[in-house]
Formats: sequence, structure tokens, C-alpha cells
Amino acid sequence: MKKTKPSGKIGPIQRSSLDRGSHGIDIRTTTGLLRRYVCVERGLMRMLAGWFLVAPAYETKHTFGYHVWDHAEHVDWMRKRLGEMRGGQVNASVEPALSRCVDETIHAKDASDFISAAYLELQASLLECYRDHLAAADPCANAMESRLLQRMIPDLERHVEWAQKQTASSNDHRAMIRRLIAAAGGISGLETPVKSGDIPASPHRFQRSGTILFDSRIRRAELMSYEARKSASPETARLEDFKVFFNEMYAAALLASVIYDADPSELAWEFHHDFAHQFWDEVRHSEFGAIRLKELGSAPEVCNPVLFERSQGLPILHRICYLTLGLEVYFMSRKEPRTRGFAEKGDFRSQLFADQDWSDEITHVRYGKRWVDHLLENDFRTAEDILAEVREHMGAAAGQKQDKIAAPF
Repeated sequence: MKKTKPSGKIGPIQRSSLDRGSHGIDIRTTTGLLRRYVCVERGLMRMLAGWFLVAPAYETKHTFGYHVWDHAEHVDWMRKRLGEMRGGQVNASVEPALSRCVDETIHAKDASDFISAAYLELQASLLECYRDHLAAADPCANAMESRLLQRMIPDLERHVEWAQKQTASSNDHRAMIRRLIAAAGGISGLETPVKSGDIPASPHRFQRSGTILFDSRIRRAELMSYEARKSASPETARLEDFKVFFNEMYAAALLASVIYDADPSELAWEFHHDFAHQFWDEVRHSEFGAIRLKELGSAPEVCNPVLFERSQGLPILHRICYLTLGLEVYFMSRKEPRTRGFAEKGDFRSQLFADQDWSDEITHVRYGKRWVDHLLENDFRTAEDILAEVREHMGAAAGQKQDKIAAPF
């Protein structure tokens, strides 16, 4: 792929840092670089989760979900490498100028401006830094970092290439992020910082949405109930099943809210990693619905976000418990009959999606059990107590007592 350089990037990184063709990078420089990379990639996880809720096109939402997981994997690999290195304290703070650049990227006017800034400036600069790092690395002394970079670079290349197809806009927000990167001495911090004077904050301040926003193709409406689907014709039941798959947007949205709201200083990295994985899974399940509906001559047109909307206002512990130990358990009894039913009808394409969904959801229950138990350590309450509190909250939101965790579809 042709190398993508963000406009305004300051030439090659200077000597004593990452000169292309130099003969290796010492431990002190390497640990500093990895910490800066982690700062950027973790920031991208959070901002993409936030924009997942408000980006209007469902295809963009699905893509953000895939990219969140790419960034989570990168962070996990780099954190593990830092833990192996002398001086590799993974929680050390990075330069405030870089943190500000990452923090400001989310505050775009709309999805198009966000993609321009987050992908065509921030990620493109990160990609160029990764390439410079790989070129400067000694193939033996820096072999571990080289392996990581060789795995991460193709992901960022795909991200930037996708963004180039989405928008060609040059806007004030993108220009501001370019200036903030330069003021931080580049992503690496090893370039000469450009003094840009006081760079004002973006006038647009991002607010996480409490619902799922879509473009005009997707309307808010009820879905056919499970009992009605069981008595419908096979063709109708199959279409309605995949409308429900597409509607797993609500579960992805709930996890996006957790990723966005969770404080990195209060929760272990493994918490963020597990729920980024579950977020990706739920995005894929929604994509199952979009793919299969189109194959069946239909298209996604309905979303019922009520389960997500009613979860808002709950603490993170309760949201996790509600989804993984409440709703996932509630839906679990349907998984095997649905998968078997598609197989018996010879519909192996539908069976493929249903089978994968079933397997993923079992993993999600394990995630929930692990983290609910962890968050309740030294707490008088149990998971059942939390579910009771969730039912009380849901009852108040619905205006009707909730005797069990359930869904209307």
C-alpha cells in the first residue's frame, strides 16, 4: 500500500531517535515510545466507542467496532511487552501535550470531521511513526518490537485506507489536531516541537449519546416477539430472526457506553480488553443481521434501542451485570434450537451465523461472571442483589414492575 503521510507532518524523525537505517533503538527510548503509542491507541478505543453511538450510518458503526478491537489488541500486546522491559512501567504518564492531542480528537462537529481528524491525522501520524520505528529497529536487538510493529502496521493501513474512502474533507478540527501533534513533538515526541502559540480547544464538545442515532434508512420500531416468530412461516421467521440479529446494536451500544465511561485508573486493563472484545462480538452479530438480510433480498430498516436506553443511568457494574448475567442468560435457551432449526432446514448460511453467535454469548457470560465477581469483592451485595437493583431500575424506566430480566423481542 502506498504510504500515507498526514498533511503538515514534520519530515523524518530526527537522529538519536528513530532514523530510518540507524542501527537499533535503546531500551529507554523504546519504552517511552511504547507508552506514547499505548496512550494514542487507548484514546482511539474510547473515542470510537463514543462515536459508535452517534455516527449515522450503520456501516460506519460496524467498522468502528472492528477498529476498537484492533486498538485493544495493539494496547494489549504493547502492555505485555512493556511489562517485560527494564523501565517498562505501563502506567507512567505521558507528556501532557500528547494527552491533550488525543483528548481533543473526539470533539468534532460531526462524524465526517471526526473521521478526518482521528484517522487522517492522528492514526496516519501514528502509522508513519510505526513505519519509522520499524525501519530504525535492529532486526535482532529490537526483534520483539519489530514483530509487534509488523502486526500493527497492516491494521492501521486498513483503517486509514477506509477513512480515505469515507471523506476527503479538510476542516478546522483536523487542522487543529495536526497542530497539536506537531506541538507534542509528533507521536514519538522525538521531533522538534512546533510552537503554535495557544491552540484553543474545539468549540464542539462531544457528549455521549443515551440512545443509538441512525440515518434515515433505520427507523425506530418494535420487533416481532419470540413467540410470534415461532408460529410464523419459515421464511418470515428467518427474516425476523435476522432483524433481531441486526438489533444487537443495543448490546454493542451498551458496551460502547461502558468503554467510554470506564475510568482507566479505576479498572484493570483486562476489564477494558474483555469488554472491547465483547463489543466487537456484538457489532459482528449486528453485522450478521445486515449481511443475511441483504442476502435474503431485504435490508436493515428497524432498530429498537429500548434495552440500551433503559440501561442508561445505571452504574458500570450494573450495566455489565444486566447484559452478561441478565440478558445473555435470558436469551441463551434460544441459541441451540435456533442453530439446530437452521441446520434441519438445510439453511447452512443462517446456521453459520447462529452457531457463532451461540458460542460467543457463552464467552460473554464468563466475562460477566468474572468481572461482576471482581467488582463485588469485599461488597456485602451479590450478583443477584445487583440484578434485583437492575430490575427495580428497569421497572421505574418502563413504568411497570419487572419480575425478571427479559426483552420484548
